[in-house]
Amino acid sequence: MRFLFTLLALLFFSLHNLAQLSPTDSLGRPINMAQTILNNQGNSPFTTGLYAQIDYNQPIDSDIRQNGKMDVHRLVTFLGYRFNERTHFVSEIEVEHVKEIYVEQAFLNYAIKPQ
Repeated sequence: MRFLFTLLALLFFSLHNLAQLSPTDSLGRPINMAQTILNNQGNSPFTTGLYAQIDYNQPIDSDIRQNGKMDVHRLVTFLGYRFNERTHFVSEIEVEHVKEIYVEQAFLNYAIKPQ
């Protein structure tokens, strides 16, 4: 049982570290999500990304059962679409505390000179 727990913990932390890696350019500088969407060279014209900060607090008491409280501090969704080699759409939508929705950025990128 202890071996299984250790194995699961190692797997969790290795995946967690992998999730924290950010793409970099040729000089080793991090690339922002909009640039990642614009650089999409895959087969699918649709690109998506998401990150969130969610807190859940559950009071623990042996005698009294209480409901937990969940707060979605931030949920950011990235959506991109490649219409053709010259035209890309990029958007970033942010939800804060499930009360406020912001369009952080939304733009259509058109390359005058083909790449």
